[in-house]
Amino acid sequence: MNRQICESLTDQEVFNVDSLTNSQCNLNDVWITEQIDEDGKDILTTISSWVNGEGAKFALQINFRFDPNCPGKIWADYRSQPSIMNGHILDEYGFKLPTYKYRRLSWDLLMQIDTQTLEERVSELHRTTH
Repeated sequence: MNRQICESLTDQEVFNVDSLTNSQCNLNDVWITEQIDEDGKDILTTISSWVNGEGAKFALQINFRFDPNCPGKIWADYRSQPSIMNGHILDEYGFKLPTYKYRRLSWDLLMQIDTQTLEERVSELHRTTH
């Protein structure tokens, strides 16, 4: 695994909901692993590191699917929930985010990040390993 992402995962940080969702996030790095789901389809599990406008660094896990008949065609698997891997999230009152709000935050965060750049990077990494 990439050293920078390893550092992101070992540093457990505390994030504020507003700081994650109200500023532009830039992609740092991506690490991928391949798995096969119950249906026998290949899934790429990615952990990507991001930095938002306030300097907060977070690692986000997102699954991608790809079509083996169409090399380079990769898309985010929105059936699996994206999740932050390296920290705890506090709501606007300073309390730990409840589970149901955490799920919603993951989707809000997915709308905030540049998924096209992430898909291009995942596609590029997948091509170089196959």
